[in-house]
Amino acid sequence: MGLDQILAKDVDVEALLNALEFSDGEVVYASAQQPGLHAMASRYRVQTMRASKDAALKLERIEARASKRIRSELRGSTDRVTEAEVRARVVLAKAVIKQAIDLADAQAEEEAARLLLESFRHRKDMLQVVSQMIRAEEFVLRGQSHTALDEIRKHAKDKYPGATLSKGD
Repeated sequence: MGLDQILAKDVDVEALLNALEFSDGEVVYASAQQPGLHAMASRYRVQTMRASKDAALKLERIEARASKRIRSELRGSTDRVTEAEVRARVVLAKAVIKQAIDLADAQAEEEAARLLLESFRHRKDMLQVVSQMIRAEEFVLRGQSHTALDEIRKHAKDKYPGATLSKGD
């Protein structure tokens, strides 16, 4: 299966957003889902990146056509026309305006996809921290030392300042 075939698959963005959250009781399930969700978020990121690049190229083509049309219309004019005037008319062309809006929308979606992918990277980190916390708490509950749990809590607080690790923190 080639890259184009992989990227052609639809991505359920709403499902990705809904899958970001997990509770400490769902750590095993969430960890099992993580690779597939990260891959889906990555695919969405590449799809939006391509769409943004395509929209930018389309805008360039539309601007070039508009510039060519405007120049040919002005050829018979006796007035001298500057590059700035031609550029101003190109920017005001309806097709150029429409495509510029489409490009802005594509860029906004690309940024949202980038942030979604970053969220799944953070989710992976949090799954690791929560998993360590659960193991440490189980260790403590079996009558072992609090030292391991305290060390893991300190590590988590250092890595995620401001995060609440339990009701007591």
